[in-house]
Parts: sequence; C-alpha cells; structure tokens
Amino acid sequence: MPDRAARASTDRTIGSIGRTMSLLMGMASRTDPIRVTDLARELELDKSVVSRHLSTLAKEGFVEKPDGGDGYILGRQLIILGEAARVQNPPFRVSRPYLKQLRDEISTAVLFCVPGAVHPGVTVMHALSAPRTYYGVPLGSYLAPPDSPSACVRLAYADAAMLDRFMATGQQHKSLNSEAKRKKFLSRLATIRKQGYDLSLDPHATGIAGAAAPVFDVENELVGTVTIVTPSGSIQPGAEQTFIERIVSCARRISESIGHKP
Repeated sequence: MPDRAARASTDRTIGSIGRTMSLLMGMASRTDPIRVTDLARELELDKSVVSRHLSTLAKEGFVEKPDGGDGYILGRQLIILGEAARVQNPPFRVSRPYLKQLRDEISTAVLFCVPGAVHPGVTVMHALSAPRTYYGVPLGSYLAPPDSPSACVRLAYADAAMLDRFMATGQQHKSLNSEAKRKKFLSRLATIRKQGYDLSLDPHATGIAGAAAPVFDVENELVGTVTIVTPSGSIQPGAEQTFIERIVSCARRISESIGHKP
C-alpha cells in the first residue's frame, strides 16, 4: 500500500508539472495577455486547475498580470531562465565564431534563430550587426512565416501536424488567401527542403531582403537557422549565389560542430 500511494503521489506530481509546462508553452505562443478562461479552453483543461497553477506561478514571478488586467503574460523570472538557456545552448555556444566570420565575409547582419515548440516561426537568439547595413532585429524577436525566410525554413522541416495547423490558420495572410497561393507556398517549402535554403529578395517592396539555411543536431532535428537581413539593394544582381553559398556553408559547419552528419 505505501508503494502504491507513493507511486500515485509521484504520478500526480508529474501530471501537475506537465500541466504547468503546457500552460507556459500555451502562453509562449501568444503576443498578448490571455485570460484564465481562454487558456483553459485552448488547452482543454478545467478552469479551476488553470487558475490554481497560474496563481502559483505568479507568486514565483513566472507569470504576471500586466497593468492589473485580467490576462496573464510570461513573467520576468523566465527572462532569467531564458538567458541562461540561451548561453548554455550548444548551438548558440558553437555558432558565434561562425556567425562572426559570415558577418565579416558578407558585411551584413547575421542572426541565429531557434524554432519554438508550439508555434511555426522562430525566435532571434543571437544577432550580429554590420555597419550601415543593419535593420534592427532585437534578441527575442519572433519571426513568422510566410514573410520570414528563417521561419519558412523552420516550417519546411516541421512535422505534418504543425504544417497543417499553420495552413489552416494562415489563410488570413494575404500571401495565403487563395488556393493557388497556398499551393505556391507549399511548393516553396518543398524547394527549401530540396536546396537547403530560402531566399527572399524583397517581394513586398519593404526595402529588406533575407536568406536562411537550416542547422541540424546529431539526431537530424532542426535546432536553428543561420539568417541574414540586409537592404534589398545591397545584393547585386547575379551575386545571390555567393551569399547563399556562404550562408549554407556557415549553417553546415555549425551543424557538424554539434554532431550532425549529413
């Protein structure tokens, strides 16, 4: 009986930790405060359970209620954990010299972005600016498909469930609001998987061009992207291939340094 009671207590603890992580990841996929009722509905959890967990997390500073409102956001304590994870993360540690070399070679801003667990985009983990060419992309910025080459690379290697969710919800975007446009986007993802990079030469006339290549770990899982952000006019006609070769080479060397074998 004692062993059974101990196992039951352990199972409850593990279940509680799992629910807490689900709450935090659910909040991480949003950019605005979320109410207890809405979060409970999205995660299919009892409202009282969500409320109890959030109250505990709030006491420890892991979630907050901004401006005294009803909704919760992620708390400042997670910034401390996030920065520690960023510095300790193997791809981040090994990527810095390769990113610096790439920045110096092509004289433009270089980013290292990491995929989220629940959303289809990427988050900027590291940024190296270049004189006179840097468009500000601060650390922690979320880059979303279909506009961001880095996010499109992430989505190209995502599992089918994430891609299906994005295609179902992304139809509000002007680039995906017709069947023909959605087919074109899926073709773009297939091309990324085939050639190993994505290139966007300012299709929406924003003045910004970008390119990205995937970084894989020892288990062949996508763990990041090497990304450049540059004024569209800085890539001269015919020079795109040189940019791409260097970006792909940088991503490949980072992948190999963390154990990936092509």
